[in-house]
Amino acid sequence: MKKLSLSLLALVLVLCLSTSAFAAGKPSPMKVTKDGITVEVLSATLEEIMGDRTKDNFSDKNGEYFAIGSNIVKASDYRKLALKVRYFNDRKTAISFPSMSVVAWTLTLPNGVKTKQFDKFEKLVGTVDSKSKVEETISIVVKKPSDKEKQKYVLTYGLLNYTEEFNKVLKDYMLGAITPKDWAKKYEKKFTPIDMVIKLQIK
Repeated sequence: MKKLSLSLLALVLVLCLSTSAFAAGKPSPMKVTKDGITVEVLSATLEEIMGDRTKDNFSDKNGEYFAIGSNIVKASDYRKLALKVRYFNDRKTAISFPSMSVVAWTLTLPNGVKTKQFDKFEKLVGTVDSKSKVEETISIVVKKPSDKEKQKYVLTYGLLNYTEEFNKVLKDYMLGAITPKDWAKKYEKKFTPIDMVIKLQIK
């Protein structure tokens, strides 16, 4: 009976120590690997946006407002979410991004809405050679989140080798030369990407 009690005590201590170590451990990295491709967010930060106009849309370098498309909004209500992204190709062959890079990237907002309104890509473009990596800080304007909402942003990369054939099919689809029915029948299976999902840890 005494041996049993000591064994139970030892087990409880092990579980407690394991739980404490987990609680005190570092957050999981913002990193995912699939099929030889690794996408990692090295940092995720919110930056203040400087206004450049008045509420009536007159230019003012000290203004409190700025434009999102045709909408004039208050700068203090928004932030620029900056994501430093690393893409590593561990495959034996090269892999390509789509001609419209933004096609592959999606940000899910705290309210569940998905958006692709990133600023222009400059490095996450073209072809990545075998055993090579590329890094770029990409950014997107978001509503200023609460502390709770900061934990609810999700970045998704659609993993696919975006060949010239894909780019042509996408262009034809957007121009109406390929119908939704044709896409579903001939191309959907071939050109459906694998989602690489990263829950962002915003500082």
